[in-house]
Amino acid sequence: MAQGGLNLGNTKYTYAVARIRALEVSLFSDAVIEQLMACRSAEEALRFVTEKGWGDPSGREDMDSVLKWEEEKTWEVIRDVAPDMSVFDVLSYPKLYHNLKAAVKEVCTEKRTPGIFYD
Repeated sequence: MAQGGLNLGNTKYTYAVARIRALEVSLFSDAVIEQLMACRSAEEALRFVTEKGWGDPSGREDMDSVLKWEEEKTWEVIRDVAPDMSVFDVLSYPKLYHNLKAAVKEVCTEKRTPGIFYD
């Protein structure tokens, strides 16, 4: 599938590699990870990662929202560069398993619990 002498498959691969390489500079270095591990509390660790640019810029700074925001950013990049998302299906199994257990619990206890399921 050549267009103007350029193979479109190679262009997508080159874009994906370049995008990932550009994002690598924002990964935590060994020194930063050591600093994170030295935090004495969860609150201190949360403050540390938000100072490093993690989390939603709108300001919600609780652990769950920071991790959810970072996970969504990661999946956005994967969706952008992955040729076949089905290879990542296996990563959804823990959340699917949790949702199945939560559904069984709600049926057995006949109690509804808001926020019990993963998206």
